[in-house]
Amino acid sequence: MGNDQQDASQTFGPLVSVVIPTYNQPGMLIEAIGSVLAQTYRNVEIIVVDDGSTDDTASRLAPYVEQNHIKYVHQKNKRQAAARNKGISEAHGTLIAFLDHDDLWGPEKLEKQVPLFANTRVGLVYSGAKETDTAGKTLWEKGIEKFQRGAIFDRLLFDHFITNSSVVIRRACLERVGGFKEDLFGVDDIHLWLRVCHEFEADYVSDVLVSCRNHEMNMKKDPWIVPEKRFLALIDIFRQYNLDKTATARWKKLNADYQFFMGYRYKGEHRAKAFKHYLKSMAYRPGWIQVLAMVKLLIPGYYTVASHLKHE
Repeated sequence: MGNDQQDASQTFGPLVSVVIPTYNQPGMLIEAIGSVLAQTYRNVEIIVVDDGSTDDTASRLAPYVEQNHIKYVHQKNKRQAAARNKGISEAHGTLIAFLDHDDLWGPEKLEKQVPLFANTRVGLVYSGAKETDTAGKTLWEKGIEKFQRGAIFDRLLFDHFITNSSVVIRRACLERVGGFKEDLFGVDDIHLWLRVCHEFEADYVSDVLVSCRNHEMNMKKDPWIVPEKRFLALIDIFRQYNLDKTATARWKKLNADYQFFMGYRYKGEHRAKAFKHYLKSMAYRPGWIQVLAMVKLLIPGYYTVASHLKHE
């Protein structure tokens, strides 16, 4: 990222490898790269992993690759987790940062995060974030409370407060716990943060240093898929660390919540399937909420009438 005028303290800190997976969004990608090039912390390498784009991403990116020494890697479409893992394998930095191609960094992001790795117990550093629309209007914004520092694994199990593009991870941590699980599409990031935080401490910068842009492509996603896979990722984590045996109350709550979610998902068109999920939820953790949900299923036309009244 050559700029001979940069302050030496920002030039000679640890190398940060920024991994940017992309697919068919060259305009947003170039803006994301621009937010990395604008960092006040200068010892950075940028690795763009093109996950099989079918548009003009390669040709539009070519001038930036040549001018700014960006490493551009093209692979067949294997989805985001595989692209991130490819980026990690190409990285040379002792710290690895992740930036989605439709997100942007504030200029002081790395300058504020990198010093926190002076604590050798810290494996992951994240920050506050906000979501904006395509016009730049803020839709939501969140900072980080003080109790989400240090040993955060237990809290992270049930409160997913880490924004992907805010994360910087120590490379040694990835070498210990492994990379992104490629079969967990949509929740591979949550799964990795949990594995890292099970072994290492986390720290944060409370400033909002990341803008996540809400646009047409990411609004088309099935709203049920990611929550379902988040439950499955958590169930996998519980089993990996034997929490299903050592934290039985939380294990039962997790499964009860998962089965209730699945019942709610299918209540409209697959009533028998929904009823079975509600029964399974009760088996893990009985409560009136499941009883009420099952009663509603047994009332003919309940959800049709409720939907009609809601839209009147």
